[in-house]
Amino acid sequence: MTLDHILSRIAENAGVEPKDSELGKVLGKARSTVSSWRQRGSIPYAEVFEYCAKNGVSLDAIFLGERTESGVLPVDAVSQVITAINGRKIEPAKLNQLLAMVVSRWPMPSNELKALIDLAI
Repeated sequence: MTLDHILSRIAENAGVEPKDSELGKVLGKARSTVSSWRQRGSIPYAEVFEYCAKNGVSLDAIFLGERTESGVLPVDAVSQVITAINGRKIEPAKLNQLLAMVVSRWPMPSNELKALIDLAI
């Protein structure tokens, strides 16, 4: 999973070209912000989670390219994951594992979610 894959999936889902200007509009960010993500190769997790939550898109569809109902996280789960990560960096592979664990165990107590995130990070 790379930033380009993620941005391409967001663009596809939103029905726009995967250009920085179009993605900026979809994500509510400036074109230059999207360009800097690409230059750094950094995945903007909070923005991706927010996009998914606002648009009812599963995280697996964006991060994994899979569109399965069994792997859909509800908006409250996405919100809790965003809050618990709180700007900390997490490797893409570890995020995938974390999301898979959350999907398989949801609903779960917030302290258990925080413990999973602490382990992943």
